[in-house]
Amino acid sequence: MNTVKKRVYQYWFVDGIYEIGFGCGLALFGATYYGIAQLQPTGLRQILMGFGYPFLVLGVMWGVGKLVRWMKHRITYPRSGYVGYHRDPWRNQVKKRLPRMALALFLILAANATAALCAERWGTTTANLVTWVLFGTVFAGAAFWLGLRFGLKRYYVLAVHHILAGAVTGVWVGEPHQMLAFMLLAGIGWTLSGLATLLVYLRRTAKDKGEADGETITGTDL
Repeated sequence: MNTVKKRVYQYWFVDGIYEIGFGCGLALFGATYYGIAQLQPTGLRQILMGFGYPFLVLGVMWGVGKLVRWMKHRITYPRSGYVGYHRDPWRNQVKKRLPRMALALFLILAANATAALCAERWGTTTANLVTWVLFGTVFAGAAFWLGLRFGLKRYYVLAVHHILAGAVTGVWVGEPHQMLAFMLLAGIGWTLSGLATLLVYLRRTAKDKGEADGETITGTDL
């Protein structure tokens, strides 16, 4: 990625708002997952558990995007100018994201298979720890990739945070609270990172009382 293109992308992350939105989305997903798990074991629950989660993920992604854009229009753009990112049609966005989602699903299934092998050899306690550490590692890999691609060093800290969140969940949290606990811990990490970044951004920039005089830059959508 060339320097100009990287700077265009970095502007999306400069204020920490994406992290705040993503952290809230993780917490919402965890809470919804926990709520579905508490339903009586009926056909509706099986349908929601089996087929509802892909739609839940897409719904959370859509809501996070709306929240981030709403906050940017009220906080970021009046201070440092508007950046217009090229947005592909929804169909093209889905095509781009499906391979990533398939890879994440494969890694999660591989983690579950590894945990099953650990359970046979070392017992349930060790398998539980391995499962959630590997689950955290999947999230850590995504954070590390974003940090490496866009030059965001704080994302390396988030990567470590995800692994630690998996370890804490595997050691101290029991079913059916594990998914809720992991998503809350992960969401807290992203939200705190975003709030700290936003505080630094607000201190560094002065809000323009008139219209923003920033020049529109066109970049490639994430």
